[in-house]
Amino acid sequence: MFERTIRLENGAPTANCETYDTLGPYTLMRNADLETAMKKLYPDTFYVYGTKGKSRAIVRSVVFGLDDCRTNIFAFCLDKKFLTGIGHPLFCTDKNIDLLRGDNYGVEESAIAAYISKSPGDYTDSIAFKVSGNEGKFYFAYSDDFLWGKKSDESKCKFPARSIYLLDGKNGVHQYWAEGLDLFGVGCD
Repeated sequence: MFERTIRLENGAPTANCETYDTLGPYTLMRNADLETAMKKLYPDTFYVYGTKGKSRAIVRSVVFGLDDCRTNIFAFCLDKKFLTGIGHPLFCTDKNIDLLRGDNYGVEESAIAAYISKSPGDYTDSIAFKVSGNEGKFYFAYSDDFLWGKKSDESKCKFPARSIYLLDGKNGVHQYWAEGLDLFGVGCD
């Protein structure tokens, strides 16, 4: 869909795109045709789960960020008035999840860290995964210091990620789902 809607010249969008935001690590662009097409594919409201709670929010606009060295992204811009009190947003879904928020996930976080250490990558982050909640045996985790968008020079997080792990109770950890951003630019090393 992106290739059919956005025309690029020398890696940059043409005049049919407008600059939406330049304050974060990405220059976010907006294109009316792409936004219309994306809104047809996705719901107009999402449940947003944050570090302190959840809320249901309405999508205001859909934008994108391109970078030769980092992950290209689509961003669903949500109306901020629905996000007060949830802390830092972690993930969203069109389904309501009955996420239990415990006070101490130290055992589960240690098990996840041990699981991750068995598959070291070429690049690592100093930010450990933290569990934000669980639904049964599924544990929702994130790795982020939340500074990279506002105080990039102070951030130690180059690979913010969100993941879901299944812990089977016998010290077995299985990665169910994971997504992350490359803010370091591994592809351009």
